[in-house]
Amino acid sequence: MKRPDIIIPIYRPDKKFEELLAKLFCQTIRPAKLILMVTEAKGFGVKEIKARVERVLDHIKCKKKEPIEVLFVPVKKEAFDHGGTRNLAAEKYSDAPYFLCMTQDAVPADTYLLQHLLQCFENPLVGAAYARQLAGERASFSETLLRRHNYPEKSRLKTKDDLPALGIKTFMISNACAMYDRTRYEALGGFVTNTIFNEDMIYGAALIRSGAGIAYCAEAEAFHTHNYKMREQFRRSFDLGVSQADYKEIFKEVSSEREGMALVWKAIRECLETHRYKALLSFLLESSARYLGYFLGKRYQILPKSVIRVCTLQPAYWEKKERRKETEKEARKEFQAKARKEVQMEVQTEAEKEALLKELHELELAALKAFLKLCEKYNLRYYAIGGTLLGAVRHKGFIPWDDDVDLAMPRPDYDRLVSLLKSGEANAVLGPDFALEGWQTEDAFKSYFVKLASKKYEFYETLLEDTTKRKGYLIDLLPLDGTPQNPICRKAYYGAAMGLRFLCGTANVNTGIRTSRPKWEQMLLRMVRALKLYRFLHVKKVYRAMDHLFQAQDAEHADYAGTLTGAYKVKEIVPRRYFGENYDAYTPVPFEDLTLRGPKDVESYLTHMFGDYKTLPKEVDRKVHYMPYLKPLK
Repeated sequence: MKRPDIIIPIYRPDKKFEELLAKLFCQTIRPAKLILMVTEAKGFGVKEIKARVERVLDHIKCKKKEPIEVLFVPVKKEAFDHGGTRNLAAEKYSDAPYFLCMTQDAVPADTYLLQHLLQCFENPLVGAAYARQLAGERASFSETLLRRHNYPEKSRLKTKDDLPALGIKTFMISNACAMYDRTRYEALGGFVTNTIFNEDMIYGAALIRSGAGIAYCAEAEAFHTHNYKMREQFRRSFDLGVSQADYKEIFKEVSSEREGMALVWKAIRECLETHRYKALLSFLLESSARYLGYFLGKRYQILPKSVIRVCTLQPAYWEKKERRKETEKEARKEFQAKARKEVQMEVQTEAEKEALLKELHELELAALKAFLKLCEKYNLRYYAIGGTLLGAVRHKGFIPWDDDVDLAMPRPDYDRLVSLLKSGEANAVLGPDFALEGWQTEDAFKSYFVKLASKKYEFYETLLEDTTKRKGYLIDLLPLDGTPQNPICRKAYYGAAMGLRFLCGTANVNTGIRTSRPKWEQMLLRMVRALKLYRFLHVKKVYRAMDHLFQAQDAEHADYAGTLTGAYKVKEIVPRRYFGENYDAYTPVPFEDLTLRGPKDVESYLTHMFGDYKTLPKEVDRKVHYMPYLKPLK
């Protein structure tokens, strides 16, 4: 078997470093390369580290024929990254089929460490193997117990099947002493970068989910002890919480708290049995500090920067993160400026704007015809509402400065449309030019209600701070729901619906803030975005809550009905009689070269929505909501 390489990040090493080197040079299977990634500090540069290595080589008693190539790679302090620095060593300086990652304070217990770890890979399922970590002679009770809990006497292979029983321990690997199969490492893209630490466990999660296994090798032993004081334990646990918050998609299904409680109960039992009450009190205090740090770390997004700097064990990480954010911010500003310039260049004169809207209206009319064909095939009821109905009555078609089509569908018909969307039948009928999209089928979809999109065009749409791309959504299809009969219950229903609407905006705030929102909402959403509170919201859960709220209403027989998801919010709830005795009733309204379904009492509906709807607005108010830029897709 080809000899493995060893990768060790070095920063201001103490005397354990020499002990580590002496044991590594005397292994029964000697490493091919020893790659030392030296983060330079005063008195601990490459020159000094090289001298210490040479002293160890001069004094070791075991002399073997196989040479070991020792590489000293300087790393600037600000460039050090737990995952990135190890990736650099593995990808640029190592070519062995297996490489061992160690830390400068992990000392092999004997000369068989590499031999035992390599034997684990005789099982082709194994993608990584890590050693048992032993507490040193001067280790505290807490540290000794933690090592025994996390590194038991018996070896085992961990796979995806162990997740229910082992939980978060299934993913456990420790780069204090862990060996990796290069083939699987390269297939998974190596360690994550820009993480505060925990890069080894994050890699372990990817390894397990890829179908591979992780070998815990109890025969391979290394002494690795940290006698952290309570303050340091708090800070380290804070950083652990930060890493899990940043990778919650990995850790959401496994609980660190469960594993922590198992350790606490083990300590209580052991201390009570041996009458070590002082040790128990000390352990419980330390555990409280660790849990508090972990709890705050998982919620670091809502903490002020000054608090984070007090809590963390690695202030340099946050400084680097801040520099990275500033760089990304500048790049985003540059992109936004370029996008604005592009839009301004594309649309400059009023004549060009009118031509663009005319082209957009032609596309929307074609989309409307395709949708009516779908409604006819499946006997789906709908109503022209809002600006589309106003345009039909006042202009016999599009309002010259309107940029979309609004239709509402009674809840039973809307739910049927969603079913047709899920099954693929709807889009089959619409043909190659158009498609329905909704959150039920599209993960990236950013609206509660279904929309009809162009498959051959995309739009640019001006939002509050910048210009952002969006798909060519031509028709908004909103559900028409009933409301509670009791006036007090109706107001409570409105409040619940508006709250869910705001949560939708909060969950999607990182994609932009619309200028149609009230100023106070815009300011609040900016704060939400700055604090990244949207990370705590799962937008599809909000959409399901809206479904549950709206579908519980009687769409056919309520005194008041309408849609609470449209631009006019509660104002779009109107007396149910405006739609006739039932939703089969309607008033035909001419729209360009089509005839659409309007509410039975068109006059009352438009007066409720717009007041004196027959009078044109002032010239200054005749403008597009969000000036679009139409771009054909290749």
